[in-house]
Amino acid sequence: MTRAELEAVVRAWVASWTAPLDAARFLALHDEGFVDHSPAGRSPDRAGALVGLTAFFDRFPEAVTTVEDLVIDEASAKVAVRWCTRSGDVVVRGIELVELRAGRVHARWGAWDGDTPASADRPVV
Repeated sequence: MTRAELEAVVRAWVASWTAPLDAARFLALHDEGFVDHSPAGRSPDRAGALVGLTAFFDRFPEAVTTVEDLVIDEASAKVAVRWCTRSGDVVVRGIELVELRAGRVHARWGAWDGDTPASADRPVV
């Protein structure tokens, strides 16, 4: 995949974390062999990832998630992404490492911080 293709897929993947949930779109962004290396107690597959995103929207029903930074390794088809979600007065930030195959997310490793009030948040630049 080209750098532009890697970026487009990861931006679409992160955008899928914006309410309302589009489960079909989210699942279509993952290949059938998807592995979540940071599943947080869920099954480490596409179904588990969807369970996690559904719980995310239950907690943050007005979620708007944006990319803050991307680092792309075209040779390995991996993208590191720093993201931010805002929902009401809550802000959550995280980092993901995503491996892509054939235009879809094949694997992810990630972590995100606890939610903080937006009033305590630094501006997103």
